[in-house]
Amino acid sequence: MPPTIHLIRHAEGAHNLSFDNHGLHDPGLTDRGREQAEELAVRITRLQADGGVDIGLVLASSLRRTLMTALAAFAPQLARKQPAVVNAWPDVQEVSDLPCDSGSALPLVQEEFGSELVNYDMVENGWELKQGKYANTAPAVTARAQAAREWLKQQPCEHIAVLSHGCFLHFLTEDWEGSDSPQGTSWGKTELRSFAFSSNDEDEAALVETSESRERRGFATPPPSAEEQKRLREATLETWTEWGILQRNQA
Repeated sequence: MPPTIHLIRHAEGAHNLSFDNHGLHDPGLTDRGREQAEELAVRITRLQADGGVDIGLVLASSLRRTLMTALAAFAPQLARKQPAVVNAWPDVQEVSDLPCDSGSALPLVQEEFGSELVNYDMVENGWELKQGKYANTAPAVTARAQAAREWLKQQPCEHIAVLSHGCFLHFLTEDWEGSDSPQGTSWGKTELRSFAFSSNDEDEAALVETSESRERRGFATPPPSAEEQKRLREATLETWTEWGILQRNQA
């Protein structure tokens, strides 16, 4: 049976404080962000205790703010070696090629976070360059998200946590509800949503938010229809292109 995927946006980073801070390279968390990550740890512990959720694998974008969030949010479990480590996963890094959304070279990441609690086996040299599969074009990000879903679906764990970023999480879930927000995403900082893989055999590793997750978010209605999701996606991608988050496709 495919795993349930618990998706989490990172805590507040320095770049979230102002537009000018988007020029900061690979920023870390603010003081408030560190507090948010600690609050997230309480929610995750409660989810595992009250919901019978046993998270066996933790993955985090290799950007500093997501690794910092993951290490704080899963500190109680890491102290008990349950799970043993946070796995840095560049495939769920943020979309744009702005300095704030561009990572640091692998040796620098390893120097800062060490190897006791973070595993870097999935991080290749040059991951921080927005080229190839990490390019900030809609086709490249769409393909990266699809590959990530397919990989996740094959994992043997019953529950997996993935810490990522506001824009990329819309690509990963193909849920564009609220993506037309002035903030560029409907995902709040440290927001956690849970997804199951679609049972429709025609879908290739499609994620569907669980009813319990939507209830936690205060939604009593079903998600938008496929037609509405498509309309929202097209409108959002056009807006993100105008904002410079995505490159306009070259003819």
